[in-house]
Amino acid sequence: MQAFQDAYNTQNWDLYKQQMCPAMRNQFTDGPVMDILKKTRADSGMTRAKVGAVQIDGDTATVILESQNEAAGNLAPTLPLQRTDGWKICVQ
Repeated sequence: MQAFQDAYNTQNWDLYKQQMCPAMRNQFTDGPVMDILKKTRADSGMTRAKVGAVQIDGDTATVILESQNEAAGNLAPTLPLQRTDGWKICVQ
């Protein structure tokens, strides 16, 4: 999760995509999805997050984050993970 957050905050989009499962990564090719992501990052500023809870079920998991964003304030997003060459974020 730290690498995902750091990549987002530094706008290192190649590293950001490396933290995703293959199915999710395929959606983040250059074009509209990446344009929206870059605009969202520019508009919302830095995000700081820590893992609040984890539930593991075999090769999948759910992580609840405790995060704070410069523009949006405090958030508690839930992210699904998949174990593919390590744990990867996998929103499909």
